[in-house]
Amino acid sequence: MSLIFNDFEYEYVSDREMEEGLEGLTVPKDNKIVIPESIMILAVHGDGRARFTFAHEIGHYFLHRHEKQGFARQRCCNIPTYRSSEWQANTFAGEFLMPFHLIYGLNPDEIREKCIVSRTAAEYQWRKCHEKKKQII
Repeated sequence: MSLIFNDFEYEYVSDREMEEGLEGLTVPKDNKIVIPESIMILAVHGDGRARFTFAHEIGHYFLHRHEKQGFARQRCCNIPTYRSSEWQANTFAGEFLMPFHLIYGLNPDEIREKCIVSRTAAEYQWRKCHEKKKQII
Protein backbone atom coordinates (compact mmCIF):
# COMPACT_ATOMS: atom_id res chain seq x y z
CA MET A 1 0.00 0.00 0.00
CA SER A 2 2.86 2.38 0.69
CA LEU A 3 3.79 2.08 -3.02
CA ILE A 4 0.35 3.47 -3.94
CA PHE A 5 -0.05 5.94 -1.07
CA ASN A 6 3.28 7.54 -0.11
CA ASP A 7 2.23 8.54 3.38
CA PHE A 8 0.31 5.35 4.26
CA GLU A 9 1.35 3.29 7.27
CA TYR A 10 0.34 0.22 9.26
CA GLU A 11 0.71 0.39 13.00
CA TYR A 12 0.85 -2.77 15.07
CA VAL A 13 0.06 -2.23 18.73
CA SER A 14 -0.14 -4.49 21.75
CA ASP A 15 -3.61 -5.84 22.41
CA ARG A 16 -3.74 -3.79 25.62
CA GLU A 17 -3.34 -0.58 23.59
CA MET A 18 -6.45 -1.28 21.49
CA GLU A 19 -9.89 -0.39 22.76
CA GLU A 20 -11.51 -3.54 24.11
CA GLY A 21 -13.21 -5.59 21.43
CA LEU A 22 -11.55 -3.72 18.55
CA GLU A 23 -9.81 -5.91 15.97
CA GLY A 24 -8.63 -3.07 13.76
CA LEU A 25 -8.96 0.63 13.22
CA THR A 26 -8.57 2.87 10.19
CA VAL A 27 -7.58 6.47 10.85
CA PRO A 28 -7.99 8.35 7.55
CA LYS A 29 -6.65 11.69 8.81
CA ASP A 30 -3.36 9.97 9.74
CA ASN A 31 -3.31 7.69 6.64
CA LYS A 32 -3.01 4.75 8.97
CA ILE A 33 -4.42 1.34 9.78
CA VAL A 34 -3.94 0.16 13.37
CA ILE A 35 -3.98 -3.58 14.04
CA PRO A 36 -3.52 -5.32 17.40
CA GLU A 37 -0.57 -7.67 17.63
CA SER A 38 -2.72 -10.79 18.11
CA ILE A 39 -4.62 -10.15 14.85
CA MET A 40 -1.36 -9.49 12.98
CA ILE A 41 0.16 -12.75 14.24
CA LEU A 42 -2.96 -14.74 13.36
CA ALA A 43 -3.08 -13.21 9.85
CA VAL A 44 0.59 -14.00 9.21
CA HIS A 45 -0.14 -17.61 10.17
CA GLY A 46 -3.07 -17.85 7.74
CA ASP A 47 -6.06 -17.33 10.03
CA GLY A 48 -8.98 -16.55 7.72
CA ARG A 49 -10.82 -14.24 10.09
CA ALA A 50 -7.69 -12.19 10.80
CA ARG A 51 -6.97 -11.93 7.04
CA PHE A 52 -10.52 -10.67 6.56
CA THR A 53 -9.95 -8.08 9.30
CA PHE A 54 -6.90 -6.75 7.43
CA ALA A 55 -8.81 -6.64 4.14
CA HIS A 56 -11.74 -4.94 5.89
CA GLU A 57 -9.47 -2.18 7.24
CA ILE A 58 -7.84 -1.77 3.82
CA GLY A 59 -11.38 -1.40 2.45
CA HIS A 60 -12.06 1.41 4.91
CA TYR A 61 -8.86 3.10 3.79
CA PHE A 62 -9.61 2.86 0.06
CA LEU A 63 -13.29 3.73 0.38
CA HIS A 64 -13.27 6.27 3.19
CA ARG A 65 -9.79 7.81 3.32
CA HIS A 66 -11.13 11.29 2.47
CA GLU A 67 -13.37 11.31 5.53
CA LYS A 68 -12.16 12.81 8.78
CA GLN A 69 -13.27 10.30 11.42
CA GLY A 70 -11.70 6.96 12.23
CA PHE A 71 -13.57 3.75 11.56
CA ALA A 72 -14.28 1.04 14.05
CA ARG A 73 -17.32 -1.18 14.48
CA GLN A 74 -19.99 0.77 16.20
CA ARG A 75 -23.34 -0.74 17.07
CA CYS A 76 -24.83 2.55 18.22
CA CYS A 77 -26.36 3.77 15.02
CA ASN A 78 -29.31 2.55 13.00
CA ILE A 79 -28.43 3.51 9.43
CA PRO A 80 -29.43 1.84 6.15
CA THR A 81 -27.09 -0.99 5.14
CA TYR A 82 -26.05 0.66 1.88
CA ARG A 83 -24.79 3.71 3.84
CA SER A 84 -22.92 1.67 6.43
CA SER A 85 -19.16 2.06 6.22
CA GLU A 86 -18.90 -1.37 7.90
CA TRP A 87 -21.00 -3.06 5.21
CA GLN A 88 -18.95 -1.31 2.53
CA ALA A 89 -15.65 -2.42 4.08
CA ASN A 90 -16.96 -5.98 4.48
CA THR A 91 -18.04 -6.06 0.85
CA PHE A 92 -14.63 -4.76 -0.23
CA ALA A 93 -12.88 -7.43 1.87
CA GLY A 94 -15.07 -10.19 0.42
CA GLU A 95 -14.42 -9.14 -3.16
CA PHE A 96 -10.71 -8.56 -2.48
CA LEU A 97 -10.12 -11.98 -0.91
CA MET A 98 -12.72 -14.00 -2.85
CA PRO A 99 -13.37 -12.44 -6.26
CA PHE A 100 -16.14 -13.93 -8.38
CA HIS A 101 -13.77 -15.29 -11.04
CA LEU A 102 -11.84 -17.31 -8.42
CA ILE A 103 -14.79 -18.79 -6.57
CA TYR A 104 -17.25 -19.44 -9.41
CA GLY A 105 -18.29 -23.09 -9.27
CA LEU A 106 -16.73 -23.75 -5.86
CA ASN A 107 -18.57 -24.73 -2.70
CA PRO A 108 -17.99 -22.86 0.60
CA ASP A 109 -15.40 -25.36 1.86
CA GLU A 110 -13.42 -25.07 -1.38
CA ILE A 111 -13.62 -21.26 -1.18
CA ARG A 112 -12.44 -21.31 2.43
CA GLU A 113 -9.46 -23.47 1.53
CA LYS A 114 -8.53 -21.73 -1.72
CA CYS A 115 -8.89 -18.15 -0.43
CA ILE A 116 -7.79 -18.77 3.18
CA VAL A 117 -10.87 -17.22 4.77
CA SER A 118 -13.26 -18.20 7.53
CA ARG A 119 -16.21 -20.51 6.89
CA THR A 120 -18.59 -17.60 7.58
CA ALA A 121 -16.90 -15.36 4.99
CA ALA A 122 -16.78 -18.19 2.43
CA GLU A 123 -20.49 -18.96 2.88
CA TYR A 124 -21.44 -15.31 2.56
CA GLN A 125 -19.40 -14.82 -0.60
CA TRP A 126 -20.70 -18.12 -2.02
CA ARG A 127 -24.30 -16.86 -1.60
CA LYS A 128 -23.38 -13.58 -3.30
CA CYS A 129 -21.73 -15.51 -6.14
CA HIS A 130 -24.91 -17.55 -6.66
CA GLU A 131 -27.03 -14.39 -6.70
CA LYS A 132 -24.70 -12.87 -9.29
CA LYS A 133 -24.79 -16.08 -11.33
CA LYS A 134 -28.62 -15.94 -11.40
CA GLN A 135 -28.47 -12.37 -12.72
CA ILE A 136 -26.12 -13.43 -15.54
CA ILE A 137 -28.29 -16.35 -16.66
